Amino acid sequence: MEPQYKDKQIVWVHRQLTLNHGDIGIFCFNGNAFCKKLHDDEDGVSLISLNEKYPPMKVNDHDELKIFGRVLN
Repeated sequence: MEPQYKDKQIVWVHRQLTLNHGDIGIFCFNGNAFCKKLHDDEDGVSLISLNEKYPPMKVNDHDELKIFGRVLN
């Protein structure tokens, strides 16, 4: 999530089961943990990295997505 968060940086997380569009959260996506920005609109749900080197991760019907919480600034 560079440039906002550095690799291996510790972040504070407010545990909650839902997030709003644009929130940065901690997710378990298909068994792997990620810190990503939630993109939720009429086209569906995606997890977005602030680092442009990584493409968006589209969440499909067969995918497993669990929200651990919202990253606090």
